Amino acid sequence: MLTFELKQLIEWLDKISAEKEVEERLYFIEPCLEFQILTGKLRVFFSYDFAPPWIKDYAEEFFIDFTVSQKELKRAAQELHKELEIFPIRVG
Repeated sequence: MLTFELKQLIEWLDKISAEKEVEERLYFIEPCLEFQILTGKLRVFFSYDFAPPWIKDYAEEFFIDFTVSQKELKRAAQELHKELEIFPIRVG
């Protein structure tokens, strides 16, 4: 995940925790990791390099659902923001 993508994830989580409207799914340049918000759940998709070894067909989806609260999403965004400060986005 690139730093500007991490920033997108942080903003997405922040908006969800503030109950603002967001796209249901968030994906990145590399299609190995994708997030989807569902009612009371955060679904994380793993594919290609991140797929478990038993997944042989990349068309087959593998995901894990996490039960989350608004407070937990806010905290996750805050923790990721701290990590982003260590590795700031480089400008051109």
